[in-house]
Amino acid sequence: MKLHKLWNTENPKELQSHLTDIIRTYIEGRFAVPAMEQTTYETIRSLKDAKLIDSRLLEKLQDVLSLADLAKFAKFAPDASENLSSLEFGFTLVNETMIEVEEDSEEKPKQENEASQNTFVEPKESPVEHRKTDDK
Repeated sequence: MKLHKLWNTENPKELQSHLTDIIRTYIEGRFAVPAMEQTTYETIRSLKDAKLIDSRLLEKLQDVLSLADLAKFAKFAPDASENLSSLEFGFTLVNETMIEVEEDSEEKPKQENEASQNTFVEPKESPVEHRKTDDK
């Protein structure tokens, strides 16, 4: 969305619908809150009651979802800066709430595996026995 500058669209309803679908889908997957089936009020209440998001992000999320509701249901037309702000908030929400995978736990087996593949150990004895044959 950001690459194609969709926030500068003549169809803010479509943009806001698409953006909030992405945000609500993320909320469902990340926090197990059924945001796609809830109203904005219900989604905010669920996140607040479960203390899943800090109050600063929760307040901004409510602003973004409410703006989208106005665009979708009240024929309100947010300007390009409001659309861009909503889009940037989507990135902020994900970046500040994503579960970080510990690099050490993933990196160590990978490094050990690479080390074992790159290490050549010369055998102590030849695997093939040499036999003396009688050529008579």
